[in-house]
Amino acid sequence: MSYRSGVLRCPACAGAMQEQRFASVGLDVCDDCGGVWIEWFDGDPASVARVVPSRRGIPGQQLSERKCPSCRVALDRVRYPDVSDGAEVARCGECAGTFVAANQVAVLARAPEPDAQPQEEEHFFRALLDRLRAWLAAGRP
Repeated sequence: MSYRSGVLRCPACAGAMQEQRFASVGLDVCDDCGGVWIEWFDGDPASVARVVPSRRGIPGQQLSERKCPSCRVALDRVRYPDVSDGAEVARCGECAGTFVAANQVAVLARAPEPDAQPQEEEHFFRALLDRLRAWLAAGRP
């Protein structure tokens, strides 16, 4: 993506993350461990996890760097709400990105879908996100 200055490093294994497209969403996925980085504008992490094919993660893997691949601040471990299996994600308090380890993608995808928003509100936010994506892709500061 053009708004980035380089390759993102995986918070779990420090491997290089590559952008991959799933449905209409471009996500950064670690080729080494299968972890997924979800930018705030990509959508709700549970909804995004539903379109990502699950991969087996590295058993017992812990976050090694524990730093946001975008802005390099420490990530906070968070239990995702409303998931009975207790999906754990790592969130950045600075850019609102979320890291989901490969073994948590399928767990997170089982979260209940949010209640439907009114169509007008959904259209407004979808248009806003599309404009933000275009603005970021254009490399604007």
